[in-house]
Amino acid sequence: MTASDDRLDLAGLAAGYALAVDTRDEARLLSVFHPDAVLELSPEMIRPGGPSQFRGHDELRKIIGGVGRYARTRHAIFQQVAEINGDQATALTYCDAHHITERDGEWRDHVMVMRYQDTFARANNSWLFTRRVLFVDWTHDVLVAGVHPYQEA
Repeated sequence: MTASDDRLDLAGLAAGYALAVDTRDEARLLSVFHPDAVLELSPEMIRPGGPSQFRGHDELRKIIGGVGRYARTRHAIFQQVAEINGDQATALTYCDAHHITERDGEWRDHVMVMRYQDTFARANNSWLFTRRVLFVDWTHDVLVAGVHPYQEA
């Protein structure tokens, strides 16, 4: 494999994570994480009494239930800056995450402008996340119209 192939694979993991969350696909979500991986949340995302991190597949699968409180989500991955060292890699992945809710008869989009500090390991010619640390840089809310149910392409 070339460094370009590795970078594409790492970007594919970030895109796969986003797709899994947005489509509520637990199997796809777990497929991008090492069985002992950790996803760590920034303080702004921790709900009262909620976890600050998800460790291992048994806890990572709970992410799907957590986003279930939103009518829709859409994660837009913008760029990823990766450093690869043999079978280990790190990356900074930029993302806007849209969270659609209905309040008082209006649809709102709570947008989180964020970045992930990602750590990866390669085993059996496949890369997996071993750690994702999520940082929220800022948020904003937008009134939206025409929210439609998710449909497969």
